[in-house]
Amino acid sequence: MRWDLPCYLRRLAGDESGAVAVITAVSLVSLVGMTSLAVDYGYVLYVQAELQASTDAAALAGAQDIFNGNNSTAPTTAISYSSAAKGDNNFFPWLNSPVTASATLKCLSTLVALGQPCVGSPASNALVVTQSTSVPLFIGQALGFKPMTVTATATAAAYGGKEPPLNIEIVLDSTASMNSSDSTCPLATTHTKFGCALYGVQTILTELSPSVDNVGLMAFPPVAAEPATQDYNCTGGAAPSQAYGTGSSTWAPQANYNVVPITANGKANYGGSTAGTLNETKSSNLVDATGFSGCPGMTAPGGQGTYYAQAITAAQAALGTPPPGTQNVIIIFSDGDSNSSKMPTKYASQQCQQGVTAANAATAAGTWVYTIAYGSPTSGSCSTDTNPKTSACATMQAMASDPTKFYSDDSAGCQSTANPNFTTLDAIFKNIGVSLSKPRLVPNGTT
Repeated sequence: MRWDLPCYLRRLAGDESGAVAVITAVSLVSLVGMTSLAVDYGYVLYVQAELQASTDAAALAGAQDIFNGNNSTAPTTAISYSSAAKGDNNFFPWLNSPVTASATLKCLSTLVALGQPCVGSPASNALVVTQSTSVPLFIGQALGFKPMTVTATATAAAYGGKEPPLNIEIVLDSTASMNSSDSTCPLATTHTKFGCALYGVQTILTELSPSVDNVGLMAFPPVAAEPATQDYNCTGGAAPSQAYGTGSSTWAPQANYNVVPITANGKANYGGSTAGTLNETKSSNLVDATGFSGCPGMTAPGGQGTYYAQAITAAQAALGTPPPGTQNVIIIFSDGDSNSSKMPTKYASQQCQQGVTAANAATAAGTWVYTIAYGSPTSGSCSTDTNPKTSACATMQAMASDPTKFYSDDSAGCQSTANPNFTTLDAIFKNIGVSLSKPRLVPNGTT
């Protein structure tokens, strides 16, 4: 047999029986590399998402402290909700690398312009939290890739997010002393203390949501039941006052504190055509009662002296049990000096303490009670309270559900330690409206 070398070489060159194995081997290396990078990249994205979630939670937790007037503890609270250390609320036990975290108090002018002032010490309205960690790669490390640094930042405003729908009773002091002048609210219809109070009510209404927040308006002394409509009849006169009562057995039916009864859920119409405005069509009894858009509004007829305990009880009764998912609120405005000389014997003494008892009962029922001390003296007041003695200022403080819900214009040395920067009624009412919101996240980089 003759060996034909050229023929053999031609056949060998055309033989492709091993080509698939070579191609597969080369492709497998690339496939494994791409798969490993995909796995590593997915892991990095997962860590990033988890780190961002814990950063958001930390920022909101710290902002809640600002909301509650505890600015100094806000950074520490935020860090405790971070992933920085074992034992923290959002620690990642599965992450084999340390997390660093920082929290910084901020006073953001953008939020100030939206009615969210910088309060407390240091003055703040937001908190910025940043976390970072180095994420080691699995297969990528074997291929020479270095660990990736992952960073997450969150900025939380202390206010601005919506609380559950609110059911609010505003209780105004309409005693004769409220007719004295007050020039601190130049936009009010009348420059009296009561005119300033009505302007304050207008202010808080612009902070609420008519589609979900229901509001009623009460006054003490009580108003005569039938003529009470005159308080919101734009062509009528003022409603006269009514006696507080003549005895315990007939006390409740004799007192009518309602000026405008609280609206049914979802039926409030105090809002205007755009957010933050009031109804100008004279179809809202609530708006008309505040003297808005040319209506005379409520007056302060007085005549019965100051006594607010039963008004608070009536407000709580009007609110009743809140529908699921809603929150009851009472806002009471007064100088706090309860000392009416026209009281039934049973209610003549300890009048300020009666107010505290009524307010505390509302708080115990789950209602948020806000108090606004307007010219409340720190001594020489609450003359019917002898055991123990107290003052109008101390009474207004004690009626609030907590210190953050007590406000004062500070005109007589009565100071709110939690809200010292709000000393005019429009600013106070506006801040109460803001405080009825909750911390929320805002875009990073907000100034």
